[in-house]
Amino acid sequence: MLTPLQTTSGRTLYVDRGFVPVTGAATQTPNVPDPPAGQVQVTGRVLPSEEGGLGAGLPARQIERIDVPGLAARDGVRAAYPAYVELISSTPAQQGLVALPPPDLTNPAGGAYVAQHLAYVVQWFLFSAFALAGPVVLLLLDRRARRREPGPRPEPAATDAPVQAPTARTAPTAPTSRAAVRCLAGASSAAAPASAVAIVSGPTRCDPHRSCSFDARSPVS
Repeated sequence: MLTPLQTTSGRTLYVDRGFVPVTGAATQTPNVPDPPAGQVQVTGRVLPSEEGGLGAGLPARQIERIDVPGLAARDGVRAAYPAYVELISSTPAQQGLVALPPPDLTNPAGGAYVAQHLAYVVQWFLFSAFALAGPVVLLLLDRRARRREPGPRPEPAATDAPVQAPTARTAPTAPTSRAAVRCLAGASSAAAPASAVAIVSGPTRCDPHRSCSFDARSPVS
């Protein structure tokens, strides 16, 4: 049950006084007792305003969210606190309403047991340990793999023995021929004396100013 409370500062504070157990259908608005008359002193838990509007398609005097600006606009309130209060106690005391239960501070997340949250804590600590130990393990495995790899083969040692150069192939030398060369001093070889005949061996060289002829007796043994 949400009730506006006019404070001494002139601003309006919305107070959640409690709830009424449902006895009929959800579409029926239950009968709610009136708040205490006169000056009231309240003690409660301050909560922020909810966002999203009051809701649509609901029965009269029912809202879906405690949207303080929406409540102020609906009720014509000019100045309202941006939060609301869950009532703990009041003077004079409330009548005919069930007080809202206090929040479970041992389980702030709600919906799960404490042991389950502890399991999540251990799980995330393990993830952190894996993230820190992973690079170290990979580095050790890489070093071990490098040690098992065979090293480079040693090159053969250099020796001072002289290297024998390949011998050049030479054409076979033809047997030395002895040719009877008749070198004549004149243009005609017929007039040459018999003493001009010479037997030579090896390549024949002739004077360019002389005419040379070769005897058919070559080679001569």
